[in-house]
Amino acid sequence: DDDHEDDLWFALAQAITKEDYESLTTLCMDYCALWNEFWDAQIADIHYLEAKKLA
Repeated sequence: DDDHEDDLWFALAQAITKEDYESLTTLCMDYCALWNEFWDAQIADIHYLEAKKLA
C-alpha cells in the first residue's frame, strides 16, 4: 500500500550518500525503461485482442 511505499522511500532517502547518486540514478533509469517496456507490451496485447474481436 502507499504507506509502505513511503516508508521505503524515506529509508532510502536517509541512507543514500553522495557516492551512491550515480549508480542509483542509473538503476532508477533502467527500472523506468523496463517498466515502460512492460506497459508498452501490455498496451500492444490489448490492441491485438481488440483487433482480433473485430475480425
